[in-house]
Amino acid sequence: MLQKDEVIYIEKIEGTRALTIYSHIGKRAPVHCTGVGKVILAYQSENEIDRILSSVTLESFTEYTMTNITDFKNHLKSIREKGYAIDDEEIELGLKCIAAPIFNHQGNVIASISCAAPKMRFGEERIPEVIMEIKRAASEISICLGYKDDNDRIETSPECF
Repeated sequence: MLQKDEVIYIEKIEGTRALTIYSHIGKRAPVHCTGVGKVILAYQSENEIDRILSSVTLESFTEYTMTNITDFKNHLKSIREKGYAIDDEEIELGLKCIAAPIFNHQGNVIASISCAAPKMRFGEERIPEVIMEIKRAASEISICLGYKDDNDRIETSPECF
């Protein structure tokens, strides 16, 4: 979720492999170089994006971190068009993350969901499958929160929490 111009992790499910990603509930991270942060920011109003970007520093964490505001805003537009974000070693070398937005009953993005793994586990052949599954999970959560589709009707609800 977005809190004080950063993302804060509110839930985490650990993988079963020996090599895992270090994060924990309550951890804060920058919005500009994390999949979860970028996808939440991409769906904010232009005024809110400008406000947040004027209050944060686009700090470089790796050679892949975007630090140019114009390029970053173009990247946010691309995220909105695709419906997901990828963090490809932007906050930490060797880490890849795919994130999708979670909408509330008013159609506002209030959170995001992601799958993060060591880059070696995210071969190009797996990316489309992970994108599809993350978007599906985000959609199911959104529906449970009362999100309606473009035709102003509630989709068939999955079993909600």
